[in-house]
Amino acid sequence: ERCRTVALDARAQLCALLDTEPLAPAEMLLQMATVRLPRAVPDLGERLFEEHRIEVNIAGDLLRLPIAAYTTPEEVDRLLAALPGLIR
Repeated sequence: ERCRTVALDARAQLCALLDTEPLAPAEMLLQMATVRLPRAVPDLGERLFEEHRIEVNIAGDLLRLPIAAYTTPEEVDRLLAALPGLIR
């Protein structure tokens, strides 16, 4: 339940940051938050890892953030802080 709560909160924050809408209803969300990026950014996943040690899955213009039992809200905050500089 904690993972689902973190995933829902992360998705809401990502949608607000990226000015997008959720891709699926909240009832369908468990431990994976998926959001649409404003545009596809080549090597975004690699850059997030190399520059910030943040690991997420990027497929085209979709960002998939898995929330594991050990994922903390502070780690989500790191992603939210890093994204704006990389997607412009």
